[in-house]
Amino acid sequence: MDDKKKKKSKRYLKEIIFLVLWSIIFTKFFIVDIEYVLSEKYLPGVVNFLSYRFIFYLFLLILVWYILGSKRFFKNLAYFIGFPFYVLFWKIPKVFLWNIPRYLFIKRYWIMIYSYINSMLNNLSNFKFQLFKAVLFFSSLILLFNTEIKAVLYFVLVSQLFLLIILIIDKFKVAFQPIGLFKINEELSKLKDKKKKKDFIDNIISKVEDAEIVEDENTDKEKRQEKIEKDKKDNIEQIVLIKSLFSFLSSRLKDFLSRRTYIIVFFLKTLTAFVTAWLFLSIMNYASYKISHSEYTLQIIPKFYNFIFYTFHSMLHGNIQGILPSGVLAQIIDIIAPITSILISGTLLTVFFTVKTDQYRDNLKEIIAFSDSQLDRLEKALIDYHKLTMDEALVFLESKKSYVCVIVKEINKIE
Repeated sequence: MDDKKKKKSKRYLKEIIFLVLWSIIFTKFFIVDIEYVLSEKYLPGVVNFLSYRFIFYLFLLILVWYILGSKRFFKNLAYFIGFPFYVLFWKIPKVFLWNIPRYLFIKRYWIMIYSYINSMLNNLSNFKFQLFKAVLFFSSLILLFNTEIKAVLYFVLVSQLFLLIILIIDKFKVAFQPIGLFKINEELSKLKDKKKKKDFIDNIISKVEDAEIVEDENTDKEKRQEKIEKDKKDNIEQIVLIKSLFSFLSSRLKDFLSRRTYIIVFFLKTLTAFVTAWLFLSIMNYASYKISHSEYTLQIIPKFYNFIFYTFHSMLHGNIQGILPSGVLAQIIDIIAPITSILISGTLLTVFFTVKTDQYRDNLKEIIAFSDSQLDRLEKALIDYHKLTMDEALVFLESKKSYVCVIVKEINKIE
């Protein structure tokens, strides 16, 4: 047990070191030469020797190679080079898709769970556009700190305005559309739309019908049977897992009949939208300042964090000493900021009045009824296609040592 703890501690320490090193590299290449800034501020005498830093880093690298030995050195070097991909494609998805939901479930923070799951499903269902927005935002941020070219800075400003408009439109869609939870409302609309021949549950059940193996002389009989058994197991796993998750979510949907829960969830979304808009406007203000310093009347030499502080007051229709908008562009952004704040707050008021009229309850009851009907369809599919009840299906999967049994048990513990 001690060895495991030591290995775990070493791995965490290594990850922290690699994260710090990659943060320094990223900052150095895309934001500011951090070595020069720190040396100039704290060690002015070292600034003249920074041109020889490559020799120092090379010496340090050879020293680490000597201490670790060739095998460990190249193994860690490969890990270090691939570390950004490890973080991007494993660590971050794991945190958002497993660690955070698991923590919230363990602590039973139901309101935060509802908001989080709903948000994740909405983002994943529209993944390409969300990825485009993320790339646009981060590329604009990098350009903002690394260029003085006016055309590029105008691009940064316009891109943030575009993201701000999209954010406000999304908030109004959510406020004025019927209640949408866990994407179930979309499945309900598909069922109502006669042009949509198949919904989510149909797609799962159809896989059972397509699982038949066509006789082929070149296919070994034993292999065909193995394929049939595997397809059967996979489909039972899928139906049992979806039914368990659907059952859990369906039972929790009833909590939204409480006005308090619904308003708190939407308040959290509104707060997130306000902070996001604040960041977009801060970038717009700083880009405007870099385009022309005369856009603002200044009593200080402002940094980015000064504009974050200034933007917050601007959104609340206030001002701060040291930064005042004087140019046309700065004044336009100063007008946009409080309007954005009012619009985002207005979506919360819209939801509040909707809740007061109980309109959302009728819509929610329809979603709950639809969810319950889908549970019946899944159970019927198990009986019709596999001649198994839900309990018998779980026994079958336990005999096959399926991972689904572990998930279902964890869900049942929470319920």
